[in-house]
Amino acid sequence: MSGLIAAGTVNRLAAGRFLSLRQALHVCWLVARHLVPLSVLCLIGLGVLHFLYLRNPARTDGMRQLSIDHFIVLEQIRRAAEVPAPDVAFFGDSSCLMGVDAKAIERALKGKSTQSFCTLAYLGPVGYAKILDDMIIRNAAPKAVFFMFHPAAFRRESSWEYWPAFVMSARQAAPPLLPFPRGALDYLQFEWVSRVIYSPLPAAYGRYYGGEGSFRATINARQGSAIDPNAGLNTASVDAVRAVPTPPSGTAFDLSINQAYRDALKVLSETVKKLPQSTPVYLIVSPLPDYTFGPGSVDQRAERALEIALALGIGSNRILSTPATMCAVYFASITHLNRWGQQVYSAELAKQLAEVVK
Repeated sequence: MSGLIAAGTVNRLAAGRFLSLRQALHVCWLVARHLVPLSVLCLIGLGVLHFLYLRNPARTDGMRQLSIDHFIVLEQIRRAAEVPAPDVAFFGDSSCLMGVDAKAIERALKGKSTQSFCTLAYLGPVGYAKILDDMIIRNAAPKAVFFMFHPAAFRRESSWEYWPAFVMSARQAAPPLLPFPRGALDYLQFEWVSRVIYSPLPAAYGRYYGGEGSFRATINARQGSAIDPNAGLNTASVDAVRAVPTPPSGTAFDLSINQAYRDALKVLSETVKKLPQSTPVYLIVSPLPDYTFGPGSVDQRAERALEIALALGIGSNRILSTPATMCAVYFASITHLNRWGQQVYSAELAKQLAEVVK
C-alpha cells in the first residue's frame, strides 16, 4: 500500500512539473507573440532612421554639436544645391554673411536675382570653391560672382582644415560616422525630438533667432544673409546710430597673407576657370573698424587685394573700391558688421554693383 501511495505521489509531482513547464512555455509564447513583432518593428524603424542618417551624416554631426558654425555651413550648402542660377552671387566668409544684405542688393539692382552663399573664414578659398563647383556642375553657375574676404582670413591656421573636409562630406555620400544603431538614435534625437522639444541656440543667437530651425529659415528667407545679434539690437534705427570716427588704437591690424592662404587660392582659381566665359568675377575686401588702421594700412590692403585678384585670375579693374574701414559703432565684432552696419555697407555696395552688373 505504501508503495502505491509513493508511486502516486511521484506521478503527481511529475505531472505538476509537466504542467508548470507547459504553463511556462505558454507564458513565453504569449510574451513572444507581442514582443517579437514589436522588436521587429523597432529594428525596422531603427533601420529606416539609420538609412536617413546615412544620407547626410555630416548634418546630424552638426546637430549633435549644436554648433552655429555647422548650421551656417549646412544651410548654405543646401541652398547652393537647390537655388536656381542667380544673376548675382556672393561667396566668402562670415564678414560677407553678416555684412551684405542680399535682398537689399537685389532691390537696388532692380530685381536682378541676388543670393549669398557666404559661410565662414574657416572654410577658406577651398571650401568656397567646393560650394561654387557644385553649382557649376548642376548648370546653376551665377551670371556674376563676387568674392568677399576679410583680412582676418588671410592667415590660415592648420586647425581650420577640418572645415573644407566637412564641406566635402556634407555635399556627397560619405562613410557613416557612427555605427548602427547609434546613428539611428542620434538622427531620431537631433532631427525629430529636438524639433518637438525647444532647444535655443547659445547666448545672443538664441535670444535673437531662437532655435536651429528658425536660424536656418532666416538665412534662407534673407537669401543667404544673416545678422550678428551681439551688438546693435538696442538701437531703434540706422538714423539713431551715432557714427563718430574712432582714432587709431594700438598696433595696426595685420594685413599679411600666409602660404596656406596662397595655396588655398590656387584651388579656388581652378574653379573660377570652370565658370562660363560670360561670367565676370569680382573681388571685395571686407571693411575693418576704423581704429584698426594705421599709417600704411590702406596701401597694404590694396597690395593684398591685388595679390588675391592675380592669384584668382581676376583683373585689377575688378577689385571693387568698397570702404576699407567704417566707424566702430557699425560693428558687432572686428570681423562682423551689426545690423545697421550691414544696412549702410549694403547701400554703398549696391551703388558699385549697379555700375558693373548689367
